[in-house]
Amino acid sequence: LLYLALSFRRKYRRAAALPLRPLAGEGCTACGACARLCPMGAIDAAAPGRADADACIGCMRCVASCPQGARTLSRTARAAVSLRLKASCAPRAKNVTVL
Repeated sequence: LLYLALSFRRKYRRAAALPLRPLAGEGCTACGACARLCPMGAIDAAAPGRADADACIGCMRCVASCPQGARTLSRTARAAVSLRLKASCAPRAKNVTVL
């Protein structure tokens, strides 16, 4: 119980935002599937090629739902995310048993 009380007092730092802002490419047919499924409403249904970068949370639902595969991340964004995740996920965490 003491361990639990101490672990909740530990200071956490906020994770830096990853540059996850998908863009509509030339293959976009403006079908609106991405706009319908965006949980934040960041994609305008009238013009699905544009998105509100401030409202986008980077969930990638628009990328997964695009039937034409027209929504993607830029090459630079993919490289940045790949490096960030590789650094975060590479070291194996030690198992801890809490009773």
